[in-house]
Amino acid sequence: MFNFLVTLGAITGLTSSIIGSLFPLPRVLYSMASDGLLFSIFGKVSNKSHTPIYSTLIGGFISGLMALIFDLLTLVEMLSIGTLIAYTQVALAVLISRYERGDDNDNLSKDLFSIITILLLLCFISIYSFEYHDYINPISIIIFACLLCILIYFIDKKFSKRKQNISNELENIFLTPYVPWLPIISIFCNIYLMLKLSWITWIRFIVWMIIGFSIYFFYGIQQAGKILLPVLIFI
Repeated sequence: MFNFLVTLGAITGLTSSIIGSLFPLPRVLYSMASDGLLFSIFGKVSNKSHTPIYSTLIGGFISGLMALIFDLLTLVEMLSIGTLIAYTQVALAVLISRYERGDDNDNLSKDLFSIITILLLLCFISIYSFEYHDYINPISIIIFACLLCILIYFIDKKFSKRKQNISNELENIFLTPYVPWLPIISIFCNIYLMLKLSWITWIRFIVWMIIGFSIYFFYGIQQAGKILLPVLIFI
């Protein structure tokens, strides 16, 4: 009885997650096609239902094809790596939007690159020295502690004196708290979880990214430049 309830809960959760992903997919494809980033067929709207019919059909067909070809674990890992990278980009965007200045962008990029490099080293030590071995080498603990202290000192030195880009108009809306610490912790957690995924998932992700970049650089970047739309950006 317990196994039946667990299975029922898993099926219900997966079903709701799939529906929640399939519903916005046609709208995302439609929006990208309207901006010229995807082929124009995805931007065509049905005269009868007033919905992006080709985006719905093609997106549903590709989703069904992937469900037919790949097993559940493979799909879960592909979904996980895409979600984690998206969350990492959001955390980086918070840091950039808070501290970006016209005369200091190069220094900010170098600082963020240094922080991500140290986070990668911490994640590698955590996974391959602490988790995969029954005996923890004291040298690994010392290196991990030193890198952590360097990271904390570096963040405090580089960001404590920087003024955040917060205008008076944004006082009444929600802003990410504890910046830069919370976004950096988020990046660390995301990188840590991504490195625990299988290597074949990374290969699939790289292939998928190559396809996406090819469409963008050979088609989207040219078409998007021809479309001029007023865009209102909220940070």
